[in-house]
Amino acid sequence: MLRNKKTAKFILILTLLAITGFSYFLIKFFTRPADFNWDQASNSVEVDYDGCFFKTTTSAKTVSDFIKEAGFDLGEDDYVFPPPESQLKTGLRLTVRRKVPFNIKVDDREIKAETFKETVNEVLAEAGVELNHLDEIQPAKEAGVFRGMEIVVTRINEEEITEEEKIDFEIIEKNDSELKWRKTVVSQAGEMGVRENTYLITYADGEQVSKVRLSSTITKKPVAKIILHGTKIEIGQTYKGRASWYAHTGTMACASLKHPLGTWLRVTNTATGRSVIVQVNDRGPFSEDKIIDLDKAAFEKIGNLAQGTMNVKVEEILD
Repeated sequence: MLRNKKTAKFILILTLLAITGFSYFLIKFFTRPADFNWDQASNSVEVDYDGCFFKTTTSAKTVSDFIKEAGFDLGEDDYVFPPPESQLKTGLRLTVRRKVPFNIKVDDREIKAETFKETVNEVLAEAGVELNHLDEIQPAKEAGVFRGMEIVVTRINEEEITEEEKIDFEIIEKNDSELKWRKTVVSQAGEMGVRENTYLITYADGEQVSKVRLSSTITKKPVAKIILHGTKIEIGQTYKGRASWYAHTGTMACASLKHPLGTWLRVTNTATGRSVIVQVNDRGPFSEDKIIDLDKAAFEKIGNLAQGTMNVKVEEILD
């Protein structure tokens, strides 16, 4: 009996709860807005935010409400599609594009602006910057645009020029047996040659950065200068005797009592045949058994200093 009473009480409670829930449903149903859609109570949307894709659910009724709910910080010129006043529906794809600030340095000026464009090339075109095929762009034209990007355009120009270059002439020296010793004659004057060089000059923003030679042509060959040195010796007095040495000037010089100062003499070691040409610049030797005193530098050219003296033949060279 007691068990039946508990069961009846439990059934009564469930009945009351069911009646209460059904009554709440009827009230909400009959008082709902005319445009209410049960499917929009929680909407699933796809969002493309500056190329970043994600899916989310929202209770927002309009695009504008969703933007506020998501905390998107948008400016007046930023792009939103569908427009902010549009109703949100499940499956809606929302596209948001924020203008990107950038800076262009070109032609000694700066361009600061904002853009929706995605590549450097598109940004330059939008800004009215005309390019030639040689211009250098950093970053590259295909690079993507990002906030605060600085784009540098370097103007590259090229030109070909021709320049004349002087070519030095060769100097050729020859001995001439028909020309008197110590005489020098220029038998042929030297003439500079001419070479034409063609260069490719490259300029970056007006400054020369490279110079490359493309071709070179000799338009005038140089003419060699020929100098003749006389080797013909005419002999005057000749005599033999002994020669000694002394340290005096350290040059090809000698002391003589027979010849005036400045006279040139050829002295030959009669034992070896070696000879040297010396100039009289002193007086001596003051000894009857010697005919000439050679400077030490001249003596050792043809003899042995340790011997002190040697037999020689002395020949006067005539001017």
